[in-house]
Amino acid sequence: MIQNEKNLSPSIAYDVHAIGNPEELLFFDIETTGLSVYRSSLYLIGYLYYDPSSSVWVSGQIFCESLADEADALKAFSRHLHENTILVSYNGDSFDLPFLKHMAAQYSIPLFSENQKSVDLLKLFRPLKKILHLENLKLKTCERALSIDREDPYSGKELIEMYARWQENRDPELLRILLLHNREDIENLPRILPLLHYRFLEQTEKTLLFQEVIASANGHAETLTLCYETGLSLPFPWEKQTETYRLHWEKCMIRLEVSLYAGELRYFYPDVENYYYLPAEDMAVHRSLASFVDAKHRKKATPKTCYQRQEGIFIPQPEDILQPVFLKEYKSADRFSLYRGQDLPAEDAVRYVNAVLHALLHEK
Repeated sequence: MIQNEKNLSPSIAYDVHAIGNPEELLFFDIETTGLSVYRSSLYLIGYLYYDPSSSVWVSGQIFCESLADEADALKAFSRHLHENTILVSYNGDSFDLPFLKHMAAQYSIPLFSENQKSVDLLKLFRPLKKILHLENLKLKTCERALSIDREDPYSGKELIEMYARWQENRDPELLRILLLHNREDIENLPRILPLLHYRFLEQTEKTLLFQEVIASANGHAETLTLCYETGLSLPFPWEKQTETYRLHWEKCMIRLEVSLYAGELRYFYPDVENYYYLPAEDMAVHRSLASFVDAKHRKKATPKTCYQRQEGIFIPQPEDILQPVFLKEYKSADRFSLYRGQDLPAEDAVRYVNAVLHALLHEK
């Protein structure tokens, strides 16, 4: 069995306290000769933990030179498992942990304790595949999204064959490659944590900095721009655009551009029973006024005819944030609020950007 450890000073652009106390964290990753726990063996365990006595992170590896080393490797790893209660992995809940638990039971080694908690980063990243337009959620894909460079070009599947060859010839270069792949896997786990920031785009606090309307050449309002500062700094810019909205988030700044609508819309009164529709005027009036209109020129309003027409400039909105709400047609999905040439109140502007974010993130 081969063991190694080294101190690290990793640059982690994420507050690991969001996962747990650094002293309780144990990042880990295993390498096996296959996916089946019944037909495969364990040949390498990589781990990373924080040493409070020296205020450094420690990266370690336990390498099995043969099948006979499996039990000793598990015993060596058990010391770190018993000292740390939060196990951080990538797909560990589906593979690494079940594999290790089966091996531990096979060798009657008490590997895990009941108070341990598992944090599987793959599960946390799954909602990000669509948000970040990732081709897949492989660890290397996440690393590339954050511009993390790797020296190791091989896949876990390719390393299985290399391990078999190493057992035959003990080639030092093959051993270097085997250890390198696992070491980069484990040491890059804390470095991909900043991707978790993208899980909290809606929830993070936002403060309106300024707003402005850009007018077209004929003087009509064209684009409303709202700029915000947030408590969340993204590792790389995130942008989403539709025909109506363009949202650009860079570091801790959001710029939201909204295409305003110029034309006629309708406000639908909610209390239909109190209104009459006047076909000649194409509008509804309250019954207190309808009593002055000849009965031949009025009819009881219905939900579809109980409206007032309004010409002007309107702000589109994905939810009924700004009141009153105007529609193109009855039950139209598109919502609008009349723009009166005044700045949005700061509180409404924050609710507005959160509603737009929600719509963009959950767009089908």
